[in-house]
Amino acid sequence: MRPSSQQDTINEFCESYNRFATEFPELRGNPSTREELLNRVDILSHNLWQVIMQRKSESMAERERLMEGGWVHLEMNNLCTYTCYLIENEFLRLSAVTAMVTGYVINEDVDAVGLFNRLSERNITHLEHSADGNCNSPLLDQVSSQVINQVDAYLSEA
Repeated sequence: MRPSSQQDTINEFCESYNRFATEFPELRGNPSTREELLNRVDILSHNLWQVIMQRKSESMAERERLMEGGWVHLEMNNLCTYTCYLIENEFLRLSAVTAMVTGYVINEDVDAVGLFNRLSERNITHLEHSADGNCNSPLLDQVSSQVINQVDAYLSEA
């Protein structure tokens, strides 16, 4: 979170108002004093909105820099790689359970990470955003469908 001086600005305004109210209590009910105070509130509001809009544009520029800088792509690549490792480990666990329960040993490996790397080299996207706000990974969809087909083939042999 980036620090902001907005609260300091508001505190200064409140202190100034309180100082004025204690020094000149007879002017509180004066219509011209009221108009001046409302004018100062408008100025304060305008200044705060300028700061807000400036910070918003800075945040959007930072977001754009991060999105285009490759960080998201790199992290999505890491996430997909770890997911493929998880798929491979789950297949090894399935193989062990199948061997223990049925006595049938699956002497095959599922190379989900290798498949992921080959598909990634073909520039298949890691992440897609749909119009309804959902996200999916075409790359992981292809990896998982091929792994499921391999597992089905291995289990049908058992």
